[in-house]
Parts: sequence; structure tokens; C-alpha cells
Amino acid sequence: MTWMDAVLLRIYLGATDQIHGESAFDWLIQAAKRSGLRGATVTQGSMGFGSDGELRRAALFHFAQNLPVTVELIDEAESIVRFLDEVSLHLPASSLVTAQNVRTLRRGP
Repeated sequence: MTWMDAVLLRIYLGATDQIHGESAFDWLIQAAKRSGLRGATVTQGSMGFGSDGELRRAALFHFAQNLPVTVELIDEAESIVRFLDEVSLHLPASSLVTAQNVRTLRRGP
């Protein structure tokens, strides 16, 4: 087993945010796959607020909720920078992007 340096990119969105007519999180995952990034995960939150300060929470019988969604992507720094250069102009204005240096355990090829 070997440890390697990587970058964890997080993109915070709303569940109803769109890019080019499709859900922003789906568009980002597909773009990450096409770019060959090592991994990507989408997590939907049950409560949160963004730059507009509006509190959003899951509630029964609300179908078009704009709940918080986090897209997490991980790879080597160069790959993350290249990916972010490709997608940053497409991100909704309300999105928040963070990056954090991490170490990942390399287990296979």
C-alpha cells in the first residue's frame, strides 16, 4: 500500500441548479467521467443554506425542493486544475467551490 497526494474538490450546489438544461450535479459527474478523474460522488443534504441566506430543508410533500447538493471529486492536483478550468465557466453563480489537499491510499493500479 502506498499513500499519494491528491486534491479533493467540492462543489456545493442546489438540487434544482442546471447546466445546459440538465441537473448541474449530473452534468458535473458526466464531465468528470469524460475527463478521466479518479472518483466522484454526489451527496444530497437534508438541510442547508447558501449565499442567498435562504434556509432549505427536506419536508414531506415538497417535490421541487432545492436542497443542498455536494459534488466531491478527487484526483491529482494537475487533473483537478485542468477539470476546473474546463467547467468553471459553466457553474451556476450561486455555487461554491472549495479544494483541499488530501492523501489517498493507493491500493491497486
